[in-house]
Amino acid sequence: MFYMLEDSSKLEDHASQSFADLKLLLESNNCEHPHLTQMKCFLFGLLNEDRAKQLEETLNCNLSLDLKGKILQGMEILGKRDSFIQLGCLELFHCLYETQDEAFIIQAMRYFQKVVINICEKFHLLVSSFCLKHCQCLRTIKLSVTVVFEKMLKSSFPVETWLRFFTFADGCQNFANCLIHNQNLLHLDLKGSDIGDGGVKSLCEALRHPDCKLQNLSLESCSLTTLCCLNISKILIRSHSLIFLNLSTNNILDDGVELLCEALRHPNCHLERLSLESCGLTVAGCEDLSLALINNKGLTHLCLADNILGDGGVKLLSDVLKHPQCTLQSLVLRRCHFTSGSCEHLSSSLRSNKSLTHLDLASNQLQDDGAKLLCDVFRHPGCSLQDLQLMGCVLTSACCLDLASAILNNPNLRSLDLGNNDLQDDGVKILCEALRHPNCNIQRLGLEYCGLTSLCCQDLSSTLSSNQRLIKMNLVQNTLGCEGIKKLCEVLRSPECKLQVLGLCTEAFDEEAQELLEAVGVSNPHLVIKQYCSDQNEEDGSWWKCF
Repeated sequence: MFYMLEDSSKLEDHASQSFADLKLLLESNNCEHPHLTQMKCFLFGLLNEDRAKQLEETLNCNLSLDLKGKILQGMEILGKRDSFIQLGCLELFHCLYETQDEAFIIQAMRYFQKVVINICEKFHLLVSSFCLKHCQCLRTIKLSVTVVFEKMLKSSFPVETWLRFFTFADGCQNFANCLIHNQNLLHLDLKGSDIGDGGVKSLCEALRHPDCKLQNLSLESCSLTTLCCLNISKILIRSHSLIFLNLSTNNILDDGVELLCEALRHPNCHLERLSLESCGLTVAGCEDLSLALINNKGLTHLCLADNILGDGGVKLLSDVLKHPQCTLQSLVLRRCHFTSGSCEHLSSSLRSNKSLTHLDLASNQLQDDGAKLLCDVFRHPGCSLQDLQLMGCVLTSACCLDLASAILNNPNLRSLDLGNNDLQDDGVKILCEALRHPNCNIQRLGLEYCGLTSLCCQDLSSTLSSNQRLIKMNLVQNTLGCEGIKKLCEVLRSPECKLQVLGLCTEAFDEEAQELLEAVGVSNPHLVIKQYCSDQNEEDGSWWKCF
C-alpha cells in the first residue's frame, strides 16, 4: 500500500529508496525469494483501476496509479535479461493476471520477444494463456508442460484422496488461440510437454488459421503417436509459414512417417527442416522418405538419428542422393545401426551429389574399411561436403592416412569430428601433417576421447602455430598430462595462434597445469577454454537441436 498512497509526505521523503526496492521486488523470483511472491502479486492486483476505486471507498484514502509507469520501466529492463526470461516469466504472468488489465499487459509485455514457461498445473496454463494472447511482440515461446499429480478430496469422503493426471490437452484450446492472436510469433518450443495427440489436434486447428505465422515448431518428447500424423500432415500442406518441424523422441513409427510423406510430396508443402530422431523408424520408413525427398525440392535438412534403419535403409537414402532433383543439404544418420557395407553406397551417391554439405554418420560401425571407402570420394575436389561427423565409428590410426588425404585434397571440408575413436598419438601425428599444409581449410576439429597422451602435443602445438584457419578444437577426455599442457600453452599464448575455442576439462589436470591454462586465458582473451565443446548450434551441425 505504501507504493500506492497519494500525497504521502513519507513517500516523497523516501521516493528513491522505495523505487529501488520496487526494482528489487520485480527482479525477485520464487526460487530465491519465495516470501516475496505473494507480495508482488498483491501489488500488481492494486493496479486494477476498479479495484483501486473500491479500496479508496473502503479505506477512505486516495490511491495513485503512477506506479504503473515505474513498473513498465522495470519491465523494459527485465525483457532484456536472459536469466529472468529463463526463470521468471511464469511468475510475471501470475502478477499480470492479477491486474486483469489487458491494456497494461500489452504495455508490460511489449519489451519481451521471448518467454520460457514451465507449466505444472491447470492454473499455470490459464494464467499463461490469458497473458500470452496479449504479448504482441513475442517471437519465441518455449513451453514445458509436465504431467503432475493433483491431490483431490472427495466431498463425501474427506479422508479419502486420489491422484489424477493433468495434461496439456485439458486446456490446449486456450493456449492454441494465442497462436492466432500473436502474428509476430515465429518460434514455438513444446519440448518435453505431455500434450499428446489430443493436444496436437488443438494446436493444428490454430496453425491452420491464416493469421498464424509460426515458422518453427518443436514437439520433441511430447508423448505423440502415429495418430497425430494425420493432423500434422494437413498442416504441412495448408501452412505457408511453417518451415521447421521437430518430432523427435515420439512414437511416430513407419505408419506415421507414411502419412507425413504424403504431405511432403504435396506441392503446397513449404517445410525445409524435419527432425525424426528416435521415432521408431525402420527401412520401411526410408522407402516413403525416399519418394518424398525426390518430389520435395524445398526440404533441405533431414535428421533420422537413433532409428534402426540398417544398411537397407541407408541404401535407399543413398539412391535418393544420386537423384538430380534431391536438394538435401544436411543428412543426420547418427546411431542408425548400419555398418561399413553402407559406405560404398554413400560414396557412390556423394560423387554425383552437389547439394549435400553436412553429413553425420556418428555412432555407427563404419570401421577403418568404411572410412577408406568414404575418403575415396571425400578427397575428390568436386565433393561438396563441408561438415563430416564420424564420432564413435570404431576408427583407428589405420584410417588416418585416408582422412589426411581427404583433408588435403578437399578444399570444401571445413569441419571434421573424429571424437570417441581410438586414433591414438600415431593417428593424430598423421592428421597434423595434413592440417599444417597450406591447402588445409579445416576450421573445426573434434578429437575428444581419442586415446591421446602428451606425446602428440608437440604435433598439435606445431599445427596450431602454422594453421591460421583452425578456430575450434576439442581435446576433452584425453590424458595429455602436465607436460602436454605445457607444450600446448606455449603456442596458445602466442599471437600466431588463431584458435578461439579449445575443449579441455581443466579440473582433470594438476594444479600446475591449471595455473598454466589460467595464464593463457589472461594473455589470450580471444581464446575460450571449456569442458563442453558441443554447443548444439548451427555451426556445429546440430541444427535439429537449435531453436
